[in-house]
Amino acid sequence: LATLSLLSISANIFIWLRGSGSPRFTAIFSAALFMAAFSRYAPTYVGVDDPQLFAQALILTGNTLLWRGGFSTRAMIGASFLMILGGLSKHLLIPLPLATTAWIAIYRRDKLLIWVASSLALLATAILIMMMLYGPIFFEDLTAGRTYSSHLAANAWHRLINDIRLLLLISASVLLAVVRETSVAIKRQAT
Repeated sequence: LATLSLLSISANIFIWLRGSGSPRFTAIFSAALFMAAFSRYAPTYVGVDDPQLFAQALILTGNTLLWRGGFSTRAMIGASFLMILGGLSKHLLIPLPLATTAWIAIYRRDKLLIWVASSLALLATAILIMMMLYGPIFFEDLTAGRTYSSHLAANAWHRLINDIRLLLLISASVLLAVVRETSVAIKRQAT
């Protein structure tokens, strides 16, 4: 399941970028860069049975469906379903659905009511199912306190930046090449 989730995330990166008008090379490079970075910086996570990767695949697939489906009612309900399913798998991943909601509110306001209504209806159904299956202990465990350390977070951030410096440099180089190529093409069309 974890390997399929990883491949799904990579495929979603490719599909989303192609759907947004990015050149095929950029989409392939980005999907391959994700796979390479994941394999390099989280090798023990590849193939591990963990709900995080599965949830990320579900939520990203929901986002891809939403954009590729042109924000149709069917795409919005399907995306909402996938995102809620992903949130049930790993509830710490709610920033992407929240960011999607904010994006819809700003850029596709005409679709906001459908998005919010379908999401709330599906979420209420999911909560009801969880309550019927597991009882109140499900929610007690979900909201149980956790210990956080700003020192550990700062150390993890520092290690991450150290580890991905090369990837950031490669990505910036490719981005500059794409921007340069695009600006040259625009200038040619203008003349």
